Amino acid sequence: MENIARYKPWKLCQNGVWRDVELVSGRRQGKTVVAQIDGFNDPDQAQVLIGAEIAVPMSCIPKLRKGEYYWTDLIGLAVKNVAGERLGVVEKMLETGSNDVLVVANEVVGKKAEPQLIPWVLDTYVTDVDLETGLITVDWDADF
Repeated sequence: MENIARYKPWKLCQNGVWRDVELVSGRRQGKTVVAQIDGFNDPDQAQVLIGAEIAVPMSCIPKLRKGEYYWTDLIGLAVKNVAGERLGVVEKMLETGSNDVLVVANEVVGKKAEPQLIPWVLDTYVTDVDLETGLITVDWDADF
């Protein structure tokens, strides 16, 4: 969120509909982004944009160093533990302040299971990330 106003062009999504918009200016404000969008010139007009999702082309996003990952690259990856047990698939990521958390949708056959929350702590709980094979290995008990 710190850099979102640096990236252009922007797309906004509301109710599943994406549209291109022209960003005039923007900045992070607390846990939100405050932006001025061309064509939305007063607070009443801008009110309809509150809560919209923001997307930018991946070509705008800087390349990461080895061992760094964008959340979008992790969502959908399979997760297994060091014992070789498949735990599920990364459903989403959570920001908690101290560290991010993998939300792993469990794959328990025949019953609905709550997702597992695994701290994103590299070399402690997350022992390997292989984007090519689509697999994250964790040091985490399957029953935890």
